[in-house]
Amino acid sequence: MSNFNVLLDFHKYDVPKRAIFRTENRGETIVPGGRVLLEIEENIIGETKDKYITRLFPFDHGEWRGNIGLKRFSIMPIGIHKSRLVKWV
Repeated sequence: MSNFNVLLDFHKYDVPKRAIFRTENRGETIVPGGRVLLEIEENIIGETKDKYITRLFPFDHGEWRGNIGLKRFSIMPIGIHKSRLVKWV
């Protein structure tokens, strides 16, 4: 992955951490008139300014330089907003 551009100022942890987060239900539970908040445990591999990162998603995209099309490869850090942290495990 060293040839990829990691977006969003990702800072990788030396050792992954476990944490519990509060999140909305993902359709498993239907409750009339409201949301259901669930607590889930996740493996955290790093962080950005506003998120704890659970995985890295590699992707490619095109970029034009004049009349030349270039293919760029990047990595998008995917994770959970820091405000949803309940506790570290």
